[in-house]
Amino acid sequence: MMHIPGVIFRRLCTNLRQIPSQCARKLSVVNISPDREAVYTSKLELKRPELEEIMPVYRVLTKDGTAFSPEVEPQLEKDHVLKMFKTMVMLNTVDRIMYESQRQGRISFYMTNYGEEACQIGSASALNPDDFIYGQYREAGVLMWRGMTLEQMIDQLYSNVGDCDKGRQMPVHYGSRDLHFSTISSPLATQIPVAVGSAYSFKLSRNGRVVVCYFGEGAASEGDAFTALNFAATLDCPIIFICRNNGYAISTPVREQYRGDGIVARAPALGIVGVRVDGNDLFAMYNVTKAARHLCINESRPVLIEAMTYRFILN
Repeated sequence: MMHIPGVIFRRLCTNLRQIPSQCARKLSVVNISPDREAVYTSKLELKRPELEEIMPVYRVLTKDGTAFSPEVEPQLEKDHVLKMFKTMVMLNTVDRIMYESQRQGRISFYMTNYGEEACQIGSASALNPDDFIYGQYREAGVLMWRGMTLEQMIDQLYSNVGDCDKGRQMPVHYGSRDLHFSTISSPLATQIPVAVGSAYSFKLSRNGRVVVCYFGEGAASEGDAFTALNFAATLDCPIIFICRNNGYAISTPVREQYRGDGIVARAPALGIVGVRVDGNDLFAMYNVTKAARHLCINESRPVLIEAMTYRFILN
């Protein structure tokens, strides 16, 4: 008869005793994802979305412009806040001039940023200069914050000899290698899966950088958006998705685009951290983006930010 050492025999007996309990657990729960289990139940219940709790909108400032409390107000230097304000005013001024230029036929195309200045500047100011950005076409303020000059912007809009795109792109399709900003693509949502790919490369290289991808709620209805969000979740990519929900996709209102708790509700369904924020609150956008970046770096997880804002002019 084969002799089994005492230590091995005891371990074997322990493992055999654990088998029934493991089988019993398999009969009571089912794996629905790598980190989640669901219990079996004999109670039939159809989940109604209208009965689920709506995610609140985070904000820092009250209607009169003061902070709800000193604890929520970001601790920023005076020069930093002044730069934020000046960039917002500059963006608004450029919009007015270039919108009129387009209507006069001086340039062929232009997209304004009216009402979304705080969303852009608040988020951009919370990032590191070398974080890589993929924009849609309402992120001119992000480039301004990073140092794109008015001359460079006008060169691009007029497709002249100074245009960094060499006249190969439509107006407002900015891009800058020096400012870590990918050239804008016209088709909606095509930048989102590409951004996830960049974020995955950052994860593999462990370079301490994140990718930020801006898009509107209209782009979120495209198939590329869902695919990209799912890839980011399954690959644990350090990427921040910032969805500017201004209520309209060109002329299509949100009531004709989706049901349920908006764009951010898709985050928990895909295993992504999500937050809804007042996109017209400069400091709220700063706080949320800062926190999202910290989570991306320290946990290597994607974050979806739904910024509730409003477009104050034609598309």
